[in-house]
Amino acid sequence: MKLSPVRSPVCLRRQAATGPSAAFAADFQNLALTLYDSGTAALTTAIRDAVLRHRSAQPQVILPAYGCPQLVSACLYAGAQPRIVDVAANQWGYDLTALQRALNPDTAAIVAANLLGIGDQAAQLLPLARDNGSLLIQDSAQHLPAQPGNWCGDYVVLSFGRGKPLNLLRGGALAIPAQTPLREDAPLLTGARARLRQAALGSRAAGLAFNVITHPRVFGPASHLPGLGLGATTYDALTQATRLPPSTWSQLNPAYAAYARREAVFPWDAVLPGWQERGLTELTCADHTAPTRHRRLRLALLAPNRVTRDTLLAALDREGLGGSAMYGVAIDAIANIPPPIRAQGPFPNAAHLADRLLTLPTHAAVTPQVVAQTDACLRRALG
Repeated sequence: MKLSPVRSPVCLRRQAATGPSAAFAADFQNLALTLYDSGTAALTTAIRDAVLRHRSAQPQVILPAYGCPQLVSACLYAGAQPRIVDVAANQWGYDLTALQRALNPDTAAIVAANLLGIGDQAAQLLPLARDNGSLLIQDSAQHLPAQPGNWCGDYVVLSFGRGKPLNLLRGGALAIPAQTPLREDAPLLTGARARLRQAALGSRAAGLAFNVITHPRVFGPASHLPGLGLGATTYDALTQATRLPPSTWSQLNPAYAAYARREAVFPWDAVLPGWQERGLTELTCADHTAPTRHRRLRLALLAPNRVTRDTLLAALDREGLGGSAMYGVAIDAIANIPPPIRAQGPFPNAAHLADRLLTLPTHAAVTPQVVAQTDACLRRALG
């Protein structure tokens, strides 16, 4: 048996629809939702709109120094220069002093990324954005509340790709105030090859195959198969950003209903205090809000140093317990990242976070037996 770091089963139900269900719309009150071929495409559209509204000749968008490299590719595709800002020391979120230094008249937007449901610091960032004449993008690709969220930003980005809270194997959404139309939207998905790929990913067969492959009894051997994209984090330039057809709601609406009904559990509460006594602490948001205990995509922990972190990951891997180092490095050190991004480093807090971070799964396969096995494994490794 081997646990996958994330396992959000694909909902196989369909119901005829061309728009969001009443429940989905209610959880995004006063926001209009548009579907895109990926969360990155949705983010690209938000950045492009922010750039057009800001009207700078050399628009910049602030991104965190630890995060998915698709943040950079979305920014470049939208015609903005990524301005990388270091994260807070030993926490998730921006170093606000560094952020304030980075703000300037060319700053079109700040991206507030929610890492694994820990938080996005949006309440702290919004007044800074407003004072600078910038817009705030809440990148919630890794967190989806099953009730109305605190969407204070100008844009909210969601992702429905593999490994995200609500998993359609593809797609994403952009939510904006209903009374604020986009200056320039992505085109509707066209081209036979692209439509065929989206149809294949959206099929019941693809969903069933994913659900089987990520089952703990199958994931071990399946994780070694070529083409699953389970390797190291690398940068890839975005080549298209398109909207999905309204018929995609026929899959998304029942998937959201199933997600909202799913029991929200956090399996690690009982064992966390024992780990913290040994120096393995929970990563929290720099705005000091309590982390969401339920609907967490993964549990994020900080080891004392990289040597200890790697020792813990090796122990977890030997027992198939789903430990992961997440991205592994700061964004400027990701493989294939464009040279102008690499030249903005180093970012010491982000590098320190990358050296110490490990994650544990929070999905339904984390049974009480898995919790006990993980607890024993980590206690042995921590000495």
